[in-house]
Amino acid sequence: MTALIAVPFALLACISMNRLGGKTAASIQSVLLTPSVTPGILLAIGLFFVLAAQRLVGTLFGVLVGHVLLAVPVACIVLLPALARFDWNQVQAARSLGADWARAIGGIIVPQLRISLLSATLMAFLTSLDESVISIFVASGRNSTMPKLMFLSLRDQIDPTIAAISTLWTAVVVVVVVIVALRQKS
Repeated sequence: MTALIAVPFALLACISMNRLGGKTAASIQSVLLTPSVTPGILLAIGLFFVLAAQRLVGTLFGVLVGHVLLAVPVACIVLLPALARFDWNQVQAARSLGADWARAIGGIIVPQLRISLLSATLMAFLTSLDESVISIFVASGRNSTMPKLMFLSLRDQIDPTIAAISTLWTAVVVVVVVIVALRQKS
């Protein structure tokens, strides 16, 4: 769910930055990238207090807000260079022929940026999958994430399940890397 929210948000933000340019784009970019340079523990504590005031600690929405907050900068870092190389004349042509922005984005921008969007989605997913600090502060009960459960399990007891999960994830990553490498050779 993190990737499904973070990537469209990052895409729209990157389109806005690309089209606006100048100081406005730099301001938007600095705001969007701030969570990636803020220490995770400070971000988690701040998020905890904000969500606690709204009674959202321990909810799926609270966990999702924290993970999206961290995934958007990663997706922006992937999408900004792709949009910098994008030919905006195609969008202008579509708009002059009557296409609205939604159709131009869905029919022109998304198909041409599909590899960058896929990469941004994967990176957002992996950012969410790897995030344990915010989950420790915000998640609880049914809304606990796998990294939080793994961390707490390692803290409390030695369990071979953690080693098995880690091995499985490592194997999945190796298989994906091998498949991508073989496809690039073809």
